[in-house]
Amino acid sequence: MNESDKQHIIALWESRVPLEQIYQMLPYTRYEAIKMVKELRDDGTLQPRKKTDEAIKALANAWESESKSPYELAEMFGYSPDTVKRYLSISGVRRGKRPTRNFKHCDKTNDIANALKEGKPMVYIAKKFGVSRQYVYQIKQKLERQNDI
Repeated sequence: MNESDKQHIIALWESRVPLEQIYQMLPYTRYEAIKMVKELRDDGTLQPRKKTDEAIKALANAWESESKSPYELAEMFGYSPDTVKRYLSISGVRRGKRPTRNFKHCDKTNDIANALKEGKPMVYIAKKFGVSRQYVYQIKQKLERQNDI
């Protein structure tokens, strides 16, 4: 490894470029690039990356906005998937299966609520608006809790 490659790796490492990208940026095979980074880590030139509040916030924002898995985020940020999961936990982000349908944002909710207030049958409302009877029932329950019916 020549001095220019060493300085290039150090600069990339300090600017928090993910390891996979560092390997791709070097003009060597993947195995050679991994070996070079390992040598720099072993001799103490490359210090372990410490977690920072900014990194944790960036991970949490990426999780919320980009809908990526912890494995994709790990590749993006250069952490292991376990580290990403731990940082998400630290930041208070709730993980788990993301909902595929969010009832709160249905465009027809107000129209369905108005039809329920008028006393129309749930089956009729469901067919008219192209939603399930269960959805109409959920809206009816919500209105009853709010004492709007």
